[in-house]
Amino acid sequence: MLHDWYVDLSRPLLNLLGHNRAQVVHRLEMVSGDLTGRQIAQLAEVPVVRASRVLAGLAEIGLVDARDVGQARIYRLNRAHVL
Repeated sequence: MLHDWYVDLSRPLLNLLGHNRAQVVHRLEMVSGDLTGRQIAQLAEVPVVRASRVLAGLAEIGLVDARDVGQARIYRLNRAHVL
């Protein structure tokens, strides 16, 4: 029996996080080092302000590690996170 709804599991990260968050996480997956928010925004092709908000939220849930270095905030994907 088919239902009017279905679960699309072809892009789980996109479905769980939404487009901008998934773009940021996907780009961080491709990098092994630390990046600034501006660098991540450029790689993810999202505005810097939006990337900053996304990164703050991802850091809050532990998916991204963030630390201050001088005047810059540096981010790295937390590869030990359950997602």
